[in-house]
Amino acid sequence: MKLPSSVAKKTADFWNRLISPSLLFITVMLCFPAYLFQENLQILAGEMLFFLLLALTKRGKIRILTGVFIILGVTFFSLFSPYGKVLFYISSFSVTQGALETGLHRGLSLTGMVFLSQLAVTPKLRLPGKVGAFMAQMFWYLEALGQEALALKKGRIFTVIDQRLYEVYWEEKEETGSSVVTETQKIFSLSGVVFSLLMLGILYFLLFYPIL
Repeated sequence: MKLPSSVAKKTADFWNRLISPSLLFITVMLCFPAYLFQENLQILAGEMLFFLLLALTKRGKIRILTGVFIILGVTFFSLFSPYGKVLFYISSFSVTQGALETGLHRGLSLTGMVFLSQLAVTPKLRLPGKVGAFMAQMFWYLEALGQEALALKKGRIFTVIDQRLYEVYWEEKEETGSSVVTETQKIFSLSGVVFSLLMLGILYFLLFYPIL
């Protein structure tokens, strides 16, 4: 899914004004426990869609099919370990409520983690210390490598991979270099702190006091 270029530019500018990359990264890391320990399937699905929306508005584009395949794949294989109430039969194969809900829960959890990671990672991310700088760069490389599908061809597999690594390397150099000049926002701005506290407050409230 991709936003129109004019809309993507406005939403990206909004995110740049709203919260600094470093505070957003910290916020997302704190969101993971509240999301992974969420047991209510409906709330989990709603949070996953919320993360998708946030990542889409921040990045301008996102690969939704990847998430769909994760959910369908994990759910499908979970059905081969049936337990709980039998919902229906497909020939002699039984689809049980327990296996279906477990598969959906795992699939939604994994997909939400992907969207959260895409929300957190940005070329402008700056973490303190050498370890922080290394982690930020590693996250960015992993995210950039997954943005485009590699056109692998027989006899050219390593050439294609090497070319993509070379492109990602120079993309990171260009984007990081320009961000050093334009980045003037403080790590802890008022809008960033409010957004961080609001997002964390909602997730942890729904974890301990589910409304559904």
